[in-house]
Amino acid sequence: MGGIIWLASYPKSGNTWLRSFLYNLLRNTPKPADINELDQFCLGESSAQWYERHLQTPVEDASPEVVMKIRPFAHADMTQAFPDSVFVKTHNFLGEWHGMPMHNMDVTAGGIYVVRNPLDVVLSMTHHFGLTLDEAIERLGNKGAATSSGGGHVPEFHSSWSAHVKKGAESAGGEGGLQGTLGTCQGLLPFGQGGAVARRTDARSGAADYRSA
Repeated sequence: MGGIIWLASYPKSGNTWLRSFLYNLLRNTPKPADINELDQFCLGESSAQWYERHLQTPVEDASPEVVMKIRPFAHADMTQAFPDSVFVKTHNFLGEWHGMPMHNMDVTAGGIYVVRNPLDVVLSMTHHFGLTLDEAIERLGNKGAATSSGGGHVPEFHSSWSAHVKKGAESAGGEGGLQGTLGTCQGLLPFGQGGAVARRTDARSGAADYRSA
């Protein structure tokens, strides 16, 4: 059993890209990962299956307050999914909601935080959430922004883009600029495999050229 390595970001900020990158790198597959295979490699923090076992009612009927009380137990369960540390995708704000922490630090091994230009985020949000551009802009500035239960997921708390990124950047050690996609990808791998990025992208330039991504 290992700890959780959070793959964290504000919604529509490149989390799927990051999961695809890590899947292809660490599993060294002969072809790029299918997006539908990513759940076999990285768990979803808000997936209802981790919470149902701790509830007496259907997930859809559980209030955010109740979900927050069992969240630490769901996170502990996630560490049992694989023998070693487990990647878990989260869009949650790094802080508290309803008086409880959004992330169980007792089972946390580390994390990777992804930032995307908010001008790009807001355009993606119009499609994902079915919002007008003005509504998406308003949501980016809403410090109380959250989702509701449904569709196989428990509520997520996002807060505003600025608050989310500020906390994420602080946890990552500052707000320094990126040094290019390849260099950044090498830097985010604490597993001694950073040097493999260049070799594998060179070998698969047609399928996974992260230099030009």
